[in-house]
Amino acid sequence: MGVDSLQHMTKLAQELRASMPTQTEHQQAQSSEFGADAARAAAPARSGVSVIARRAPLTGSLRRSTRAGHGESEMLLLEKDYEEVRVRYEELLKQNEALKTDTRRRMESYIRREARYKEEIVSLRDELRRALAGLGGGDDEGVMGPLHAMHGQILTGLTGLQDKTKAVLQEQEADLLRAFRARLYDVQMELEAERSKKDDGALEWIERTRTLGKELDWSREEALRLDRTNQHLAKENGRLRNQAAAQDDDRQFLLRQLVALKKENAALRDTNLQIKAAAAAAANGALRPTATTAETTVEPLTRPGTSASTGALPWRQSASQASRLLPGSGGLAPSASVPHLARPTTTPAQRSRLSVAEPQLSAATAGGGTAVATAAVGKVAQLENRLREATANRAEAERRGATVASRLNKMIDAERRALRALRATHTRELQSRSELEIFLRQCIADVKAQLSESRARSDLSAPERQRVMELLLSQERVVSLLYAKTFPRGPAPQSVWQGDLVLAQSTPPESPTRTDATDSPAPQTGSRFASSPGCASALPSEPQDAS
Repeated sequence: MGVDSLQHMTKLAQELRASMPTQTEHQQAQSSEFGADAARAAAPARSGVSVIARRAPLTGSLRRSTRAGHGESEMLLLEKDYEEVRVRYEELLKQNEALKTDTRRRMESYIRREARYKEEIVSLRDELRRALAGLGGGDDEGVMGPLHAMHGQILTGLTGLQDKTKAVLQEQEADLLRAFRARLYDVQMELEAERSKKDDGALEWIERTRTLGKELDWSREEALRLDRTNQHLAKENGRLRNQAAAQDDDRQFLLRQLVALKKENAALRDTNLQIKAAAAAAANGALRPTATTAETTVEPLTRPGTSASTGALPWRQSASQASRLLPGSGGLAPSASVPHLARPTTTPAQRSRLSVAEPQLSAATAGGGTAVATAAVGKVAQLENRLREATANRAEAERRGATVASRLNKMIDAERRALRALRATHTRELQSRSELEIFLRQCIADVKAQLSESRARSDLSAPERQRVMELLLSQERVVSLLYAKTFPRGPAPQSVWQGDLVLAQSTPPESPTRTDATDSPAPQTGSRFASSPGCASALPSEPQDAS
């Protein structure tokens, strides 16, 4: 029994060796444990010679005729062949190792199974022997013969089963490989078909995406530029507001000074009248040398808040008016001529001057009326000069205030004009952009309305988009807007509105109002664009000049 199993194993090992690829000298040298370096050094030459020997029948006389003149190309071919052989050798080594591992595993499994079978056989023999001994003995050959035959059949069946299993696995592997190759071929064919198929819609969408990306970049840059301009104008507006506030404060200060000067002027007029009356009374000799009358003598008044030396103002009355009140002119007494005179309000400095002037006035009264009249005329002349200076200063202040106010008004008007111009420019920009958007949306709506009767689709194909562009560019107003967008500084042709036809206009509208598609929705029509009321109604009306 053991001999049959060993023979069977030997047979399987021989079949396995026969199925394994034979190793060449190069492979044996590589797998050897001794002399590896020498084998690796000698193997390339032998493999190259063998490759050349194999390639020689393929190339024939052509290789022999060109070998002498193309030594370098031959070396390249040899190197390439060497690389191929080396790669093939490595693959075979891997396959050999895998087969060895598989064989070793199978051998171990077979040995274990064979040992188990031997143990079972021994146990069965013992049982059979005990059974025969219990039956009283018998012919061993007659009993064991069928058992040996049955055991041989079992071993033969196991061997056949292994062979069948191996064949089935190989067939399944071949079927899977064929199915995989067929599926791979189908996928490659589909991929080639997809690559070769022309997809105009995808190209158009890609181009549209690029165009929209460029438009988005331009809009972002324009928004940043307008933001910077807005910030600059906001700073300038703040500066001008501060300047206007400062100038307004200056104007208020000048107005307050002007009001104060007017009040001082009125007070000086009253004082002048009182001095004239006092001079007339002194000329007639009717002045009383008392402290009460001396307080009404000529005294330079000061401007509120200033000293007596710097705040003195001149008087308006001339010396000729005062001379008419001298002796011999028929002047009246104070009680008869100016009964309405009141005592003026005096400051401490004025009271000190009046106290000093009282002895002088008494002496002048005692010396005669002529000396008093002469002194009064001198005082009146001095006061008149001071009054002229005050009037000139007030006129200069008024002129300076008027100049500052006019300059401020001019600056405010200039800023208002600049602001109006900027608003008009921004409005024109928004209006022109919205007008183009209205044109494009209305054209797309018209084409969709025409196609909705035949098929219900939300998107547009390539011919439909081309038709939209043709209808859009058929409007001369759109052409003029595109021209104005492309060449903003150049002159654009004139515009005339004739029904549904729109001609370009050279001067952009100055109206700040903006016609947007959201304010007045355009009707959806399916007619041609040349006679489409939707496209015509989507156009903004021409603004009329309010002036």
